[in-house]
Amino acid sequence: MRGDPLLKYFYDLRSEILKEGSTRTSVNLQINRFTSTDIARFGPPPPGATGFVMGDALGGVGWQVPQPNGKTEMYYVGLPGDIGSITVEHFGSGRR
Repeated sequence: MRGDPLLKYFYDLRSEILKEGSTRTSVNLQINRFTSTDIARFGPPPPGATGFVMGDALGGVGWQVPQPNGKTEMYYVGLPGDIGSITVEHFGSGRR
Protein backbone atom coordinates (compact mmCIF):
# COMPACT_ATOMS: atom_id res chain seq x y z
CA MET A 1 0.00 0.00 0.00
CA ARG A 2 2.84 2.39 0.78
CA GLY A 3 4.06 2.24 -2.79
CA ASP A 4 0.66 3.03 -4.34
CA PRO A 5 0.08 6.83 -4.52
CA LEU A 6 -3.70 6.48 -4.90
CA LEU A 7 -4.06 4.19 -1.88
CA LYS A 8 -1.84 6.52 0.15
CA TYR A 9 -4.02 9.49 -0.86
CA PHE A 10 -7.18 7.74 0.37
CA TYR A 11 -5.44 6.59 3.58
CA ASP A 12 -4.32 10.17 4.28
CA LEU A 13 -7.78 11.53 3.46
CA ARG A 14 -9.39 9.03 5.83
CA SER A 15 -6.92 9.97 8.56
CA GLU A 16 -7.64 13.70 8.06
CA ILE A 17 -11.40 13.16 8.30
CA LEU A 18 -11.05 11.02 11.44
CA LYS A 19 -8.74 13.50 13.17
CA GLU A 20 -10.42 16.75 12.16
CA GLY A 21 -13.99 15.61 11.59
CA SER A 22 -14.30 17.23 8.18
CA THR A 23 -12.66 17.88 4.90
CA ARG A 24 -13.07 20.69 2.39
CA THR A 25 -15.17 19.82 -0.63
CA SER A 26 -16.93 21.48 -3.51
CA VAL A 27 -20.14 20.04 -4.96
CA ASN A 28 -21.13 20.78 -8.54
CA LEU A 29 -24.42 20.05 -10.28
CA GLN A 30 -24.54 20.20 -14.07
CA ILE A 31 -27.91 20.06 -15.81
CA ASN A 32 -27.75 18.85 -19.41
CA ARG A 33 -31.44 18.89 -20.16
CA PHE A 34 -34.53 19.17 -17.96
CA THR A 35 -38.11 19.77 -19.02
CA SER A 36 -41.36 19.90 -17.07
CA THR A 37 -42.18 16.33 -18.13
CA ASP A 38 -38.91 15.01 -16.65
CA ILE A 39 -40.18 15.52 -13.09
CA ALA A 40 -42.29 12.36 -13.50
CA ARG A 41 -39.07 10.35 -13.91
CA PHE A 42 -38.30 10.91 -10.23
CA GLY A 43 -41.39 8.97 -9.20
CA PRO A 44 -44.29 10.15 -7.12
CA PRO A 45 -43.41 12.62 -4.38
CA PRO A 46 -43.38 11.25 -0.85
CA PRO A 47 -46.40 12.10 1.34
CA GLY A 48 -46.38 15.73 2.44
CA ALA A 49 -43.70 16.88 -0.04
CA THR A 50 -43.88 20.60 -0.72
CA GLY A 51 -41.17 21.08 -3.33
CA PHE A 52 -38.48 19.55 -5.50
CA VAL A 53 -34.84 20.67 -5.27
CA MET A 54 -31.97 20.17 -7.68
CA GLY A 55 -28.63 20.94 -6.07
CA ASP A 56 -29.15 21.48 -2.36
CA ALA A 57 -26.26 22.40 -0.03
CA LEU A 58 -24.96 18.82 -0.36
CA GLY A 59 -25.45 18.76 -4.13
CA GLY A 60 -28.40 16.41 -3.82
CA VAL A 61 -31.60 16.13 -5.78
CA GLY A 62 -34.94 15.33 -4.19
CA TRP A 63 -38.17 16.27 -2.51
CA GLN A 64 -38.55 18.65 0.44
CA VAL A 65 -40.73 17.13 3.15
CA PRO A 66 -41.75 19.27 6.17
CA GLN A 67 -41.57 17.41 9.49
CA PRO A 68 -43.82 17.75 12.56
CA ASN A 69 -40.95 19.45 14.45
CA GLY A 70 -40.94 22.31 11.91
CA LYS A 71 -37.79 21.25 10.10
CA THR A 72 -37.68 20.27 6.44
CA GLU A 73 -36.03 17.00 5.46
CA MET A 74 -34.84 15.99 2.03
CA TYR A 75 -36.01 12.76 0.41
CA TYR A 76 -33.16 12.20 -2.04
CA VAL A 77 -33.57 10.58 -5.45
CA GLY A 78 -31.10 9.54 -8.13
CA LEU A 79 -30.35 11.94 -10.96
CA PRO A 80 -30.58 10.24 -14.39
CA GLY A 81 -27.36 10.75 -16.34
CA ASP A 82 -29.10 12.20 -19.37
CA ILE A 83 -30.59 14.96 -17.19
CA GLY A 84 -27.36 15.90 -15.44
CA SER A 85 -24.50 14.96 -13.15
CA ILE A 86 -23.25 15.69 -9.65
CA THR A 87 -19.54 15.77 -8.84
CA VAL A 88 -17.72 16.24 -5.55
CA GLU A 89 -14.19 17.60 -5.47
CA HIS A 90 -11.95 17.28 -2.43
CA PHE A 91 -9.52 20.04 -1.48
CA GLY A 92 -6.89 18.56 0.83
CA SER A 93 -5.36 20.43 3.71
CA GLY A 94 -1.99 20.49 1.95
CA ARG A 95 -0.27 19.03 5.03
CA ARG A 96 0.72 15.74 3.40
